[in-house]
Order: sequence, then structure tokens, then C-alpha cells
Amino acid sequence: MRLQPHRQHLGHLLRMRNGGAGAGEAMRRTGRLRRVLKWGGLVLSLLIAAAWAVSIRWEVGQRVWDRPRFYLRAGLIAGRLVYAYDAAPRPTPRRSFWFFERNPWPAQWFLEVDKWGNLWSISLPLWIPFLLVATPAAILWWRDRRFPPGHCQHCGYDLTGNTSGTCPECGSLIRIREQQSDIAAMSEGGHLPPIIEAGD
Repeated sequence: MRLQPHRQHLGHLLRMRNGGAGAGEAMRRTGRLRRVLKWGGLVLSLLIAAAWAVSIRWEVGQRVWDRPRFYLRAGLIAGRLVYAYDAAPRPTPRRSFWFFERNPWPAQWFLEVDKWGNLWSISLPLWIPFLLVATPAAILWWRDRRFPPGHCQHCGYDLTGNTSGTCPECGSLIRIREQQSDIAAMSEGGHLPPIIEAGD
């Protein structure tokens, strides 16, 4: 018995499909994780951008009244996330309250760390966490972009008539799943000869 060369290739593809179930499941889990990271990064980036826009017009946060001092504990002000910590021990509890009022300050763009006695304050411009979140999310969206069918999914080159299995533009391999789909369609249409050919 002798297998025809192209049928040997078909058998190899089928063995890869059947024997690669574990690898396929791992790829699906990776794909789900990528989708979570993409959409999570997009939503978080939009929330940070919305917080920045709100803080330009309004101050939102919590103030502390600790006689004789009155200071901001945490809040969104002028495009920055502000947090203050008082390291001094106090015999009496501090009074605090939330506020929402118009912001009289222009947008602030620089990171600041200040200290007044035992009081520490850090002001983080929101463009820093925005870039840290939006940049990897944008890279994932760009890498997962889709080109029309019949085009290389890496560079978008038109693969019409290409039978080499590689993209002549970027050298990427054509995905095996697409080859399997083509072979399955040809088999169902009766275009392939019998798998086994009698021989010496």
C-alpha cells in the first residue's frame, strides 16, 4: 500500500489537528485572556480619561479637619489624583467629609511629592496611569486586527493565487486552520482522489 504525496500531506494535517487538541485549548485560553486584557484596558482607559475631564471642571475628594489644620486627604483635582497622609499620632479622631465643587486651578501635568512636617502629599497626573493602561491595550488591539479573507493576517497582503503556504510580503506562514478548511471543502466536493492507492 502506498499513500499519494498530497494525501500524505492531508494525513499529516489531520494528525496535527487531532493530536493538537491540548495546544488548541491553550490557544483558546490565551485568546480569552487577550480579549479580557484588551477590553479591560479599553474600559479602564476611558474611565481614566473621564476622570481627567471631570477633574478639570470639578474638584472631587475628601477633606480632613484636624485642629488646627485643614487639609485634603484624597481627591481628583485639576487632572491629578491627590493623596495626603499624616504620620503624626493624634489623641483625638479626625473629622472628614466629602466634597464636590468647582475647580479654580488650571490643569496640572507634573508629578509632585510634598512634605509639611508630618504631612506627606503626592499628586499623580492622570496622564501617567492613562498611558500605562492605554499603551498595552492599544498594542493588543493593533496585533489582533483582522484583514479581509484571502489576505495575510499579519501584513494584509493579498494572497489570491498564492499556493506556497507563506506570505511573499512578510514571510508569515498561512495558518494551518485555513488550509484544513480548504482541504475539507475540497474533500466534501469530491475533488480529491481516494486516500489509499494499491501498489506493489
